[in-house]
Amino acid sequence: MRIGILGLLHESNTFVAQPTLLERFHEDLWLCGEAVIDRMSGSHHELGGFIDGIHQSTGNAARCVGLFAARATPSGPIEAAAFDQLMRQI
Repeated sequence: MRIGILGLLHESNTFVAQPTLLERFHEDLWLCGEAVIDRMSGSHHELGGFIDGIHQSTGNAARCVGLFAARATPSGPIEAAAFDQLMRQI
């Protein structure tokens, strides 16, 4: 069994006037394919918990397949063009 791992994380604050641009995701976390599993396995992060939990609960019965993961630090709402690009990437 294969389980796809995908994550998009951002805390939007509408009181911040500056929108979150795509560059903020690239600066913080932008992973594709196996880099998602390689970087996030064993990490103190939500995705690390999912990956480790799958491995612990299924042994070798399931394989995590990295798809995409992006995160930006808390800021204003995501700019529309950036959101559209994130959705295309997903």
